[in-house]
Amino acid sequence: PYFTRLDDGERQRLVREFDLVSLTPGQVLYRQGSRPDAFYLVFQGRLTLTRQKRKRVVSEIVLGKGDSLGHEALLRNEACMETSVADGDVILLRMRGETLNGIIDRYPKIIESRNLLAGTQALRRATDLDWLNRDERIEMISRRHAYFLVMRTLIPDLVILLGIILLLLNLQGITRLPQPALVGLSIAAAVGLLWIFWVSLDWSNDYYILTSRRLVRVDRLAGVFDRREEVPLGNVMSVDVTTTPLGKMFAYADVASRTYNTPVIWHGIPNPDLVSRLIQRAVDRAKSGHAELEMGAMQAALDRQMNGNEELESGMPPAGTPATNLSGPAIIFRKHWVILLRKTWLPLIGMLACIFVLLGSLAGRIHFGELDTAKGLATAGLVFFLTWYVYQYLDWMNDTYQITSDQIMVTQLENLLAKV
Repeated sequence: PYFTRLDDGERQRLVREFDLVSLTPGQVLYRQGSRPDAFYLVFQGRLTLTRQKRKRVVSEIVLGKGDSLGHEALLRNEACMETSVADGDVILLRMRGETLNGIIDRYPKIIESRNLLAGTQALRRATDLDWLNRDERIEMISRRHAYFLVMRTLIPDLVILLGIILLLLNLQGITRLPQPALVGLSIAAAVGLLWIFWVSLDWSNDYYILTSRRLVRVDRLAGVFDRREEVPLGNVMSVDVTTTPLGKMFAYADVASRTYNTPVIWHGIPNPDLVSRLIQRAVDRAKSGHAELEMGAMQAALDRQMNGNEELESGMPPAGTPATNLSGPAIIFRKHWVILLRKTWLPLIGMLACIFVLLGSLAGRIHFGELDTAKGLATAGLVFFLTWYVYQYLDWMNDTYQITSDQIMVTQLENLLAKV
């Protein structure tokens, strides 16, 4: 995908710069911490990229036909982050680092690909993505365009610059500012610096990430919140790029990945055309792999059925067996306790108020004109609010989400009452 901006003639000339490399099973292409001298494309076979941290394997990624590795050769003086080992007989297309850098100089269209790759490598090293799966590969990491950071800090920058100029003029004796004005300028400069620090921290902790499995948006602010939104690549239907005249001027755009329900929009992405191609390529590969898995499962099921031993080999119960007989423990989730609090705070306050009135009247601390009527109303109110509270609690308790070995089940109180 890094060469997609080249035309057909340029790509044909580029192919001549590659040579073939063969690997035997178990052969190491390069080790973690070494400096590769070439960029590789997998032409045939599979390799495993293994990354260790503190002598513990933290990722183990399998590369197949069409995948690339040795990106560090694009960036000069970058050490490899993984160890690459051939799983079997492997054929690679190799381009030497010197040749690749010369090609980049001849074809400026590749420069933005190199810049995106360099940014991805730098952010990958600086960011702790502990939620990644061991076999999940990062294809791209990006922040919003720096234009948005500059625009949010432009006014504080001007205020600080103006304050510094006035303070220097006052120190040189050119101007005679009163003491309150100097104090005000100092306070304004301090507030501006704090605002710039806050905005920079907020901008630097927001990431858009493409992996081999999903699209992810990380919205993080240290000590305040940490939110992650994601969508599987298989749910993406199309990828669109929308921009504005200002976006064309500064080379940024919104990349919208259309899904079955709501679109996933990455706002203000630099190099939007390249990013959209990377996403589309990852989506196509994910769907292709999923289709191959489905075809393999269907073929295996047909083979078992033709051999007359489907139930024995699959381990599944016969058709018509109730779902409650499925083996394996179920994982049960409920809604967050904040949802329960939001549903029950009003009846809870009502109950406490009624109890307060009843206890006060019984103790003689609260006096009403018609005491019996007040007690009756308070008692009726207590019953009403208690019933309301119990219903809301049961509604929260019975809304469950169960995950078994082969099913996802949702149970709600309304459905149970409808059956009754």
